[in-house]
Amino acid sequence: MDKNTYSIYLDILNSELISAMGCTEPIAIALTAAKAKKYVDFDIKSVKINVSGNIIKNVKSVMVPNTSGLRGIKAAAAAGIVAGNADKELEVLAGIDEQGKNAIAKFINEVDITVTEAKSDYVLDIGITLVGDEHKTVARTVQHHTGLTLIQYDDNVIYQNKIEMLAGDIDHSVLTIQGIIDFADSADI
Repeated sequence: MDKNTYSIYLDILNSELISAMGCTEPIAIALTAAKAKKYVDFDIKSVKINVSGNIIKNVKSVMVPNTSGLRGIKAAAAAGIVAGNADKELEVLAGIDEQGKNAIAKFINEVDITVTEAKSDYVLDIGITLVGDEHKTVARTVQHHTGLTLIQYDDNVIYQNKIEMLAGDIDHSVLTIQGIIDFADSADI
């Protein structure tokens, strides 16, 4: 395998390997919710979760890490909001203690959380809206588990990234079965 092809394979591998705690779809929900929560300076009265059908299918019965066995979309969002650390990306729920677990359960019981299906062309589309009496914060993740595309506080856009830019510029067309085998045989572990 030539150096250029090896380098491309290595770049692809590095872009795909991200440490995650638990199943990536509920973790992506928790991460999106935690990103939205970073900008909340109000009491959250309700949470609106708008996700693609594929996310609904993949998350509805999955256990959310560090929540004492809670399952599903609402639990994932609540965990991210209450006890998530957005700076840890897909390890957003690592390190939640008993107090955090109890706070997550309390949040689920006290705050109105609704889930709707997004009318989206994307297989992975997660929108979280945190609503207070007078303000709201929105975060949206599209295409990739860490593909944050929007954070908005009321009408003010805090962060925005074009969806098409998330795919990156790595040329995946170089991948072949034989190339993958050659890379695996020659990669410097």
